Amino acid sequence: MPPMPPGDPQPSEQRRDNGRKGARIRWENVTDRTSATAKARASGPAFLAWHARKIDPDGKLLEGERLRLAEESRQDYYRKLWEASKLARAARAARTAERPADGE
Repeated sequence: MPPMPPGDPQPSEQRRDNGRKGARIRWENVTDRTSATAKARASGPAFLAWHARKIDPDGKLLEGERLRLAEESRQDYYRKLWEASKLARAARAARTAERPADGE
């Protein structure tokens, strides 16, 4: 398929196929996927160090204070995720309740 002109969106099938091709190329020669993704996983919000860097990027706080604030930051992060999930579930339940049952 020839390249699309600038500004024209790619059809969704082409984007999907390009993504799959890229994934195959990325992983075809990797034998240990865990170590290949370790850096990305370690730099995410599940790790306390991520929150410590977020609240004290210059490292000016004392270690104990930085860890305490990082733990609070992590708890707040997961509290926000929980709240967003709760709202999404309630909205989904409301949409489901609004639909008429089949055969009505």
